[in-house]
Formats: sequence, structure tokens, C-alpha cells
Amino acid sequence: MAFSVVLHQVTFLLAVLSLRTSRSKVLGEPLQLTPEIHTVSLQSALQEANLEWTVPTFSHQELNIVFQIEISRMRTSNTIWVGNYSTTVKHEETVHWKWTSDIPLECATHFIRIRAMVDDTQYPPQSSWSNWSSWKEVNAQVSVPPDTLLIFPEDRLLEEGSNVTICLMIGQNLYNVSCKLQEEPIRGEQLDSHLSLIKLNNVVFLNNAGTNINCKAMNGTKNTFGTVLFVSKVLEEPKNFSCETRDFKTLNCLWEPGIDTTLSWHKQRSQHYTLYESFSGRREVSNHRNSHTWQITEDSQETYNFTLTAENNLRKRSVSISFNLTHRVHPKAPHDVTLKTVGATKAHMTWKVPSRGDYTLLCQVELQCEGEVIHEHNVSVHTSANYLFSDLEPDTEYKACVRCASAHHFWKWSDWMQKKFRTPEAAPSEALDVWRDVRTENGRHVVTLFWKPLLKSQANGKIISYNIVVENEANPTESEQYSVRAPALGTNLSLDLHPYKIHISANNSAGASPESLVVLSSHSGHEESMKKQLKV
Repeated sequence: MAFSVVLHQVTFLLAVLSLRTSRSKVLGEPLQLTPEIHTVSLQSALQEANLEWTVPTFSHQELNIVFQIEISRMRTSNTIWVGNYSTTVKHEETVHWKWTSDIPLECATHFIRIRAMVDDTQYPPQSSWSNWSSWKEVNAQVSVPPDTLLIFPEDRLLEEGSNVTICLMIGQNLYNVSCKLQEEPIRGEQLDSHLSLIKLNNVVFLNNAGTNINCKAMNGTKNTFGTVLFVSKVLEEPKNFSCETRDFKTLNCLWEPGIDTTLSWHKQRSQHYTLYESFSGRREVSNHRNSHTWQITEDSQETYNFTLTAENNLRKRSVSISFNLTHRVHPKAPHDVTLKTVGATKAHMTWKVPSRGDYTLLCQVELQCEGEVIHEHNVSVHTSANYLFSDLEPDTEYKACVRCASAHHFWKWSDWMQKKFRTPEAAPSEALDVWRDVRTENGRHVVTLFWKPLLKSQANGKIISYNIVVENEANPTESEQYSVRAPALGTNLSLDLHPYKIHISANNSAGASPESLVVLSSHSGHEESMKKQLKV
């Protein structure tokens, strides 16, 4: 009977415990997971505190936990920051978290504590936090000699437009401290008799050597204490990032780097640039500010996805491009360009292009005369090509030009290649425009001949002389020939009173023009002059 009673009591207790566990899950009673802070490491130059803690009572394999972190300054009751940090915690895992202070850590003691709450789908919503951990003191303060003023941060690097808080730690023998930013007075907030804070908002870049802050106490010492703010220009995103190939062996990548963020005293070097290609996984650092040469491998890769990253001490900025190699071909200029004239009105042009298998280029041929384009034509080319210019003017200087681009996916034209040439002379194509003056003296005709110079398009070269043939119509077998050197535009003849035919033509190195004819009758003063083309 006694054994039965005991068994009944045990069964009852198990039932009660089961009910309590069930009610705990339903009502969301807190799991007591009180954190324990182990270490706080400081990076004073960055004003950072790095925390490490564990949850000693944590026995689960993995849970998502929200940690609430409270930070106080100078005393635990002076809370300056409260925030939550959510993370997945594994069994016996150390949790890491970083906090950045708004003031230099040397200026004041800080205190940190943490509590936790489970935030996991495995459990109903929790109704309350765990207990707080013990306060952890964070102390980076330095002792201040009585006649000294310490200023933090020391030689701080920051970006234009940032906010910064300057901390003044004042020795006990100093008072009435005043400060200047360059030459402008600045005022701060007195936290106690030996600690002041000066808040500077939206700091500006003044020069590469930094911005000076100088402070001085009104009593006793004449010493000036100071620090330097190295304010960097904001790193800009690279602009107009582009890559192209000229030979299918290298990619030439170019970009506009923007403002150089170099600072003096080796505080910050110029930003550097890194290219990462995602398909190949290759990463290369450029040796230049605005360009990089990327070697194309022989693995037949056609598609490229580049990310260009600019980086200095303060930040990174990235841009990306993606392209097919055959769509970014900027050919080299054509080579072995030759020109041969064919007579006085034609010229034959040949050239070669850099070849790659069956890749086709479209070449643009252009003919210029006196600075104006007078002819254009397109030619498809694999390795070499030729073109015949026709209807040219004799004795004329021309410039033949050729450039090429991808025939199927136009990207950019190559540079122009050009050749100057001059067509040879041809015989003058027009007869001279001639007139004459006739007078009688001493029983003879004195004939003065005049002619207009041929136009350039008629002369077809440089006129070097004029031929004059005088034919006596009374005795056709008797004729006289005269030569008048250019640039003379006339001559005098003394003839008897017989009728005459006078033939005049212009000569260049290629031949003579059609003749002009002047007919003189025996009746002086009544003759007509004529311009007549004769077959020679």
C-alpha cells in the first residue's frame, strides 16, 4: 500500500513537470541565456572597441539570438548608446562585435554590458530579456602631466564631409584653454574641469598637408599644443570604364580616376585600382591610375565581366562592365599602304590589315583634295585590299586615307593611315584664247599677239612655253617657228604684206595644247582673229 502511494506521488510530480514545460513553451517563458563578456580589445586610432563574449548556459546546437548592448560613459548610470545585435550562435561559440565611439577612447572610461533573448522559429516569441551580464570597463585613458594639454585624436585621417569630435585632456595646472582651427576660433563642451569636447561637423579639405588645430592655456605656460586633421578628398567612383582589344592578345582598359586623394607625410598614398574578372577568377592590381593591360589567355574566352575597384585608406568604390570580346575590337591602323598612279587620271591604292582567322574588317577609303573630302568608299577586308581612284585631275595633289573597324560589331575606327600623291601632267586640254593688234609700218605688218593664261583645269600642268608657227599663205612651204617662254602672255611679229596664218599653242612637260589660229589678210587692220582647235 505504501509503495502504491509513493508511485502515485512520483507520477503526479512528472505530470506537473510536463505541464510546466508545456506551459513554458506555449507562454514563451525566457530561456535564461545570460552572456558573459570575456575581452574588450581597443583600436584607439580607429576609436573602436572589439567585444568577445559567450553564453555559458547555451546547450543548443544552434539558435538565433538577439543581444542587447548597453554602453555608458564615465559612470555606469550615464548611458550613451543602446542597440541590438542579432546573430546565429552555435554551441560553445564565441560571439564577436565591434563598436565605434564618437569620441576618442583615450578621453573617457566606458562601460559595457549585454543581455540576450532567443529569436528563433524553434521557440515561441520570448517575453523578456535574460539578466544583464556584469559591467565590463573599457579604459584607454592616459595620465596627463599637470602642465600639459593632450589632444585626441592624434593626426586623424578622415574624409571630407565627416564629423569628428576633438577631446582635450587638460592638466590640473591649466585653465582657460582656447583653440583654433587653422586661424578660426572653435569652442567646445566642458565635461568636467579637465575634459572638454569640440565637435566639428562636415569638415572640409583645405590642403594635402592637413588642417591644424592649436590650443593654448591662458595661465602659466606659453606652450601651444596641437594636432592635425588629415582630411582626404572623397574617393570618386571611376568613370567611363571601358576595355577593348587591338590584337586579340591584350585588353586595354581605361577609366577616368577622378580626384587624387594623396595626402602629405605618407598619411595616405594615391588610390590604387584593382581589376577582377569573374568568369576566370583573375584579379590584378594596376600600376597606373587610369589604365591597365590585361593579357588574353588562349582558352577562347569570349565573354568578360570586369569589376574595377578604386581603394584608399578610407573606402572602396567599384564599377562593373560585361562584354563580348568580338564586340570590343579597336583595330590597329592599316599598314603597308601603297599608291601608284595610272596615267594622269587614275591611282591604285593597296593596304594590309592585322589578320585573325576569318575576322572581317570594314575599311573606309577617303580621297581628299585641298582639304576637302571628294570621294568615299567602303571595302570589306580579311588581310589585304585595293581600290582604284578614277576621274582624277592631272598635276593635282591628293591625299588618300584609309581606316578600318569591325565589320559585324562596330566599336571604334582605327587610326587613319594616309598617303599623299600627285598625278602626273597631261597635255593642256584647251586652246589659248588669243587676240592681236596689227599696224602698218614701212610697208610691213607689225603684229602684236596676246593670250590669256590657261586655267589650272585646262593647263593640266605647268606651262613652260608657247609655240608660234607663222605660215605664209602665198608660199605654204615657207613657215617660221618661234618659242616664247612662260610666263609671257604675248609677243610681237614683223611680217610682209602677204596673207598669213599664225598657229599658237601652249606647252607643258606632257605635250602641247590644241592650236589657236590667227588669220592675217593682205588688208591690214581688217583681219579677224580666231580660236580654233586643230588636230596635231
